[in-house]
Amino acid sequence: MQVIQGVEATVLVGPQAFRLVVLAEALIARFGLDKSPESWLRACADHAAEIERAACEQFRAHGDPLVILRDFGEAATAPDPAPAVRVRP
Repeated sequence: MQVIQGVEATVLVGPQAFRLVVLAEALIARFGLDKSPESWLRACADHAAEIERAACEQFRAHGDPLVILRDFGEAATAPDPAPAVRVRP
């Protein structure tokens, strides 16, 4: 069995919703965090727009009801998501 560390949330895009898991390794690599869950949660709050952009890009590309962000790749520089995007922990 494998243990996955990260942050999970529900993302709403208009009438559609999907589950989002941002892996701790992705958060640490992108934002230079330590390994504490508190720092991951803080980064998700502080960088919500960037995380939402990356998640929505992946959701729109694949349509899966579960999006797992393993890295931010080019999504970090993508344009802002639709204004109806809302993240709910």
